[in-house]
Amino acid sequence: MQIDWHTHPFAHGEEEVEPCQNKNILSEFADRAKANSLSGLGFSDHSYYLDSFDFDNLIYIKNSYQDISLKIGIEFDYFPDREEEIRKIIASYPFDYTIGSVHHIGEWNFDHPDYKFKFSQKYLYDVYRDYYRIVEKAAESGLFNIVGHLDLIKIYNYRLADKKQELELITPVLEKLAQNDVAVEINTNGLNKPVREFYPSDYILELMGELDIPVVLGSDAHSADRVGENFAAALEKIQKFGLKRTKIFTGLKARDVLL
Repeated sequence: MQIDWHTHPFAHGEEEVEPCQNKNILSEFADRAKANSLSGLGFSDHSYYLDSFDFDNLIYIKNSYQDISLKIGIEFDYFPDREEEIRKIIASYPFDYTIGSVHHIGEWNFDHPDYKFKFSQKYLYDVYRDYYRIVEKAAESGLFNIVGHLDLIKIYNYRLADKKQELELITPVLEKLAQNDVAVEINTNGLNKPVREFYPSDYILELMGELDIPVVLGSDAHSADRVGENFAAALEKIQKFGLKRTKIFTGLKARDVLL
């Protein structure tokens, strides 16, 4: 069952996509999903644009398509000290699902190209350790249906020389994800970044298979032409690493589907 859960019709608020979630652009995303033979599509714009969200348009488009399942989601930039704020937002709007992602370590927006130079100023092991500690908190918070781009910290290809070190750091995260039955996305957008590979890495996917962690697909598309991008390769990885379950989200409730 191919559903693209991670898309951004509003992108980053560029002039050509304003106003937020206008019907034309939402329809472009839905039409592209249909053209790519997807069974579903989720709209998951960034939480920092929440004040501009147009839920009337989202609901209108969701109800206008009968031959593809459309869902309303949101991607939160997770900060441990904002859990109560996130919880209130989730309760206040008609979301089908939530994605929790970590883009900051403290005040450092590590995935922004303007700040990547800081990687070379830090001890890389500490960077990975601090990142995964925040992701672990997101996994155990109970706030999110999906954890986004699990190993985003590799975006600029700053990698720990010893994979065993990363596995030691991420294993507690994966155990929390398994305990809480939180889905992890295979995010194909990593191929468009300097690291040039999906999130998460193959050795993490292998561990996810062993722990029976549910998996979903996400393109992280900021334009309609990228909806469902490289999903065929992602499906091959699902089979290769024995990932057995996906999730379908409706009204923040999850349903298991065997792959």
